[in-house]
Amino acid sequence: NMWNDIVRTNSMDRFIATHNAAVKENPNDWILYEKYAEILEAAGQYESAIQQWSAITNLFPVFEMPYFKIGNLLDQGGNSSDALKYFESALKINPESAESLSGIGLCLLNLQKYNEAITVLKKAIKIKPTFAAAFVNLSLAYANLGMMNEAKNQCELALKVKPDYAPAYINLGKYYASEGNSELSLSNYINAAKAEKFNPIVYYNLANAYARLGMHKEAITNYNKAIELKPVFGEAILNLAIELSVSGFEQEAFKKFEEAVDLMPKNPDALFNYGIACAKKGDYNRALINMEKAAALRPDNPQIHYNIGLVYLRLEMKKKAVEEFRKVLQINPSHKEAQLQLNRINSVF
Repeated sequence: NMWNDIVRTNSMDRFIATHNAAVKENPNDWILYEKYAEILEAAGQYESAIQQWSAITNLFPVFEMPYFKIGNLLDQGGNSSDALKYFESALKINPESAESLSGIGLCLLNLQKYNEAITVLKKAIKIKPTFAAAFVNLSLAYANLGMMNEAKNQCELALKVKPDYAPAYINLGKYYASEGNSELSLSNYINAAKAEKFNPIVYYNLANAYARLGMHKEAITNYNKAIELKPVFGEAILNLAIELSVSGFEQEAFKKFEEAVDLMPKNPDALFNYGIACAKKGDYNRALINMEKAAALRPDNPQIHYNIGLVYLRLEMKKKAVEEFRKVLQINPSHKEAQLQLNRINSVF
């Protein structure tokens, strides 16, 4: 498999070099620029792709597509304010472009200008009433404004025009989850997985929905599917470890906790859970190292300090344990277990 990767990368590099040479020889052939830009985009070389689309805007200033493509690439790269300018240029060239309006709407969403986004996305839908993506973007704007019924309604409208549209099911799943309706959340994620079989995020969300319902076996199956599709999916590996641990598969869980920390060394949940797993194994020093890292990232979390206190007790470092239990009570004065531990230590002294 390793050799396949090398061959594929080399052929992609050769492909890019060939197109680069062709563009230099034919600097006025916009079709070559377009093909080259698409190849660079597929190779994940977004900045170079933007340069090629820009070359077309110089050759043909009144051609809408390159502005739209640059807008998309900038927005994907997290540069929504610059992307906005390119979508607006595309819209000036073609004021009836629902796609450019939707692009503007998405940028405004990312810039947290939700009311402006709603206005623009409604215009896009008026021009193109079958535009499922615009309905879903509109639903996100409403959700961010706390208008959950309207948000759900827009997803339902997206599914009317495009019955197998996974993003609509995914967002419905999220909305129902946020309202505590685990059953409806689950059924929407199941539909999303049917519609989009190769999307790791879909299986991750589906697994989370099963986990919320205490359906551990199903959760484990779907976390594994997500990881199969995206082997470095840290959050899925962490949640899989938690489910394995809850289901009594401690050995497998330990390995996954370790993997999660390797992938996400600054994730407090990964560090804390790995710390707990180390403590269960009796490796209190390693437990302490990871829990202390988690506490540094989340100093106001009483449970982290409580568990650090327990580890210090195991290491017979009572003074340190007392400090941690006191921290717990500073954060949460009604933490009964911490108070109980302090009373026990004091009665022993």
